[in-house]
Amino acid sequence: MLMGEGDRSGFGRKEDFLKGMSLVRGSSQLEDDIAVMTSRSNILKTLRRLDFTVTYHERSRFITKERYDYPPFRVRLDSSALQACGIPITIRVNPADSTYSVSAEGKNINLYNPQTQEVMDEFVADFKLNETVRMGQPFSADHLGFSIDFLEDRRYDPETEYFFQVHSLEQQLMNYGSRLTVEAPDSKRPYRSADHDRPIAAQRDRLHQQADGDLHRKRIVQAAAKGPQDH
Repeated sequence: MLMGEGDRSGFGRKEDFLKGMSLVRGSSQLEDDIAVMTSRSNILKTLRRLDFTVTYHERSRFITKERYDYPPFRVRLDSSALQACGIPITIRVNPADSTYSVSAEGKNINLYNPQTQEVMDEFVADFKLNETVRMGQPFSADHLGFSIDFLEDRRYDPETEYFFQVHSLEQQLMNYGSRLTVEAPDSKRPYRSADHDRPIAAQRDRLHQQADGDLHRKRIVQAAAKGPQDH
């Protein structure tokens, strides 16, 4: 069968023919795949699975590191309270008297609703707190409420600052969405058979595998935070 370069032959373009025979993915299809992978709805779906609402950090010698794999403690937000979000909330552990201190401050702080995962229209013009609570007791203050677990195997360096932050779903979208990049396949190899590698599909698989891996690590951390179960 002859394939013309245009519609004059009656068969259309070579790319259209091969695309119909499942031998190539047209550029329009690639653009559609990329649009789906980087779409707002797809990223939000992944973020909801992973739940990055609370992130954990350590700051030592002017260097700040996020400790997702090995957090210094585990925080559970009070879902019935509006939470100050987007600012560092510092936790200082006082093992000698079995207490912990909570401090934070900022201007024009947004309020996050954990139930709806949305930022409220209202905000706090001047947010500041510095309170001490006994270990084992939840923390409750204006615009901030949570329970916290201090794991037995954690050691706290007095020279290191430990803090967590609350992030709205929209903040997570802006953060992680900007990191996601998808590239079209090499233009020098535009035609690929159905049985050979497909770059867009492979990148989609890697995205889901990464999400599954992050979710698995998150579950391991959560299981470790709960400690051994009594049998």
